[in-house]
Amino acid sequence: MYRHVAANTVAGVACRARQIGRPGAGFGLARGLAVKVGDTVPVNYIKDEKPPTIKPDADYPAWLFGLTDKLPSKTALLNKIEKGGVESLTEAEMTRTKRLITLETIKMNNLASKTGG
Repeated sequence: MYRHVAANTVAGVACRARQIGRPGAGFGLARGLAVKVGDTVPVNYIKDEKPPTIKPDADYPAWLFGLTDKLPSKTALLNKIEKGGVESLTEAEMTRTKRLITLETIKMNNLASKTGG
């Protein structure tokens, strides 16, 4: 049953912890419950080594905490262009805007080819 869950996902970690007979190990990770500094993460990806432990936030790089931030939508980016011009966008925002517009164009073209119009 647990083999179908990828081992690198949080659910996979929890499933693997239950498989090895440590009930509760990984349970907080899978449920989004609070975990403490120093708790072990039940993933042993290096043979004959201790499992990694949760470190204080200061030990992690700053960019790591930005990975879960929501990216701006196409509408938000286009509104920003209308208000401040293209110069108001950063390079990353310009790239994202172009990508989102391109994806929308591709979807519209695919829909038009399917409907015959």
